Amino acid sequence: MEPSRPLVYFWCIGNAMRSQMAEAYFRRLGGDRYEVASAGTEPLGQVLEDVLEVMQEEGLDLSTHTSDAIDTALVERAHLIVDLGGRGRGRLPSHLLDKYVAWRVVDPYGAALGDLRRTRDLIRERVEALVRELDARR
Repeated sequence: MEPSRPLVYFWCIGNAMRSQMAEAYFRRLGGDRYEVASAGTEPLGQVLEDVLEVMQEEGLDLSTHTSDAIDTALVERAHLIVDLGGRGRGRLPSHLLDKYVAWRVVDPYGAALGDLRRTRDLIRERVEALVRELDARR
């Protein structure tokens, strides 16, 4: 029987920008070694057009992604919960707090494309470091 792959669950508010970027980068960099998902505390229902544009510049097509609410089954199963806004800790029961990491990436909602690209690049760098860290633990 094949061992299960660790699940990394990215959160933000709307699941329309930051967590979508993180999920896409993690999926690319983590390959089939990990499961990855993203969600929002107040999902907007779609990935925003500007995010689609700046991620396409990186060769990542998010056009089929949806903006989803946090799934308690995934929360329980997650190996790691990465909160890009840093405000979700209170949503977790105490027995899951050791899985929680807050990145506190500023919400780029309504920002100019240049600022959104800087946010994208910061998220890419953090995801790269996270994948290296998780790979080193395996």
